[in-house]
Amino acid sequence: MESNEIQSTLFFPTEGALPSAATVPNLITLFDTDLLGALGGINGSKPGIWHTAPPYDEDDRYQPFREDVPFESWSLGYNQAELLALTGYSNTLVFANDTMIVDSAASQKALLAADETREPESETSYAELPDFPSLLKKIGWALMAVGPERNYALFVTSPDKLNYIELLERWCHKQGRTYLNAAIQDEKLVIKAVPAPPESRQGAVHENFLQMMHKLGQMGIGANEARQHLEEVFKQMGESEPRP
Repeated sequence: MESNEIQSTLFFPTEGALPSAATVPNLITLFDTDLLGALGGINGSKPGIWHTAPPYDEDDRYQPFREDVPFESWSLGYNQAELLALTGYSNTLVFANDTMIVDSAASQKALLAADETREPESETSYAELPDFPSLLKKIGWALMAVGPERNYALFVTSPDKLNYIELLERWCHKQGRTYLNAAIQDEKLVIKAVPAPPESRQGAVHENFLQMMHKLGQMGIGANEARQHLEEVFKQMGESEPRP
């Protein structure tokens, strides 16, 4: 299957940089609740958002923005539900802040040490940490929002957990998703997109259009009327290439 090269600065804004994330097994795809659910099935972990306080305490009371809260408290049921649904508190943290998702049982010592390698008051994302190989050797995997609108996810693992990447690649293609891989080739950062097989892409189109048509029908917009409007929408979109 052919791969299409993607402009690297879309996901790693620093021009000419060779991010350490490209030296470990990695995958980039749309960041949504389906992805988080798939990751949970693949690695069986209870994720947390580093480094932020989980919003619910041990008595299931909503107590956001607390200090000195053990990171492993993200494993509590209400906190897991909050994160996996990407609603309210967690949605703001994941997409708007400089954070990353890791196993809630991950070594805080290792994570704090990784933080110290970043520039003080740095505006760069965790995707540009200088030494992912060492960090992942201690914590296994990490996921962070990337892209101009931070709506894509960069998932990285240690080499001994390469099967996580392989399973996620299969899941992406089964869902009709394109995924991307970053690598360093000839001292240059290269990002290649790997589209899903045509039958999976067709299935994704059908499923999403059926969902949209069902919703429009509930709003009183029938198929014929929707088709007329969609033709106009497609004309406005033109022939622009879809995002990866």
